[in-house]
Amino acid sequence: DSISAGYGLDGKGPNCAFTPDTENHYLTYVAITARNVKAELHNNAWSGIGMYRNYGQSGASSDAMPAIYARTIPDRAKNDWGFSSWVPHVVVINLGTNDSNKGDPGEPFRKAYLDFVRTLHQKYPDAFFVLTIGPMLGGTELTAISSHLQYVIDTMAAEGFTKMSRVVFPTQTEADGLGCDWHPGPAVNAKMATQLTNELKTKLGW
Repeated sequence: DSISAGYGLDGKGPNCAFTPDTENHYLTYVAITARNVKAELHNNAWSGIGMYRNYGQSGASSDAMPAIYARTIPDRAKNDWGFSSWVPHVVVINLGTNDSNKGDPGEPFRKAYLDFVRTLHQKYPDAFFVLTIGPMLGGTELTAISSHLQYVIDTMAAEGFTKMSRVVFPTQTEADGLGCDWHPGPAVNAKMATQLTNELKTKLGW
């Protein structure tokens, strides 16, 4: 979602208004991690998007990530991506923050997430999956989404796929220095990158 896009990362938050000038993908945790492990990166990120429901929505969103992920251009329905053209070694997912905007998204979120992971596993059967959440959630919201991610991991393991792990990014604080609209700033992204880099090195030996 917007965290992975670098929304407001260069702004002096938390209360500044977003502009394109404050978005900076280069300093996101995903981009830093890719540089740390010398990996190519494809980042599919859309501000406000969810796994089951997008920001501000009470029910299912027809344009949540599972609906647009397979598109070459996400806002055009008939332009399917060729999954065999670029095959990753690792798939990292950080979704659930927007789904939590109206409270715990519950079982529908679990189902949407599990279905999405199953689909991606079919496309990339040899890839390692890292399911992440944070750092904009805290308390019961973070606990709820973390438990849903563990449910997905446990269910996939029961189906024979065990190349998965979970990374929970700690809740950010203002002392870290935030970007616009309470989004993570450079310092938070750097901490996230360290955590994700360590996870990849531990699990994959990179």
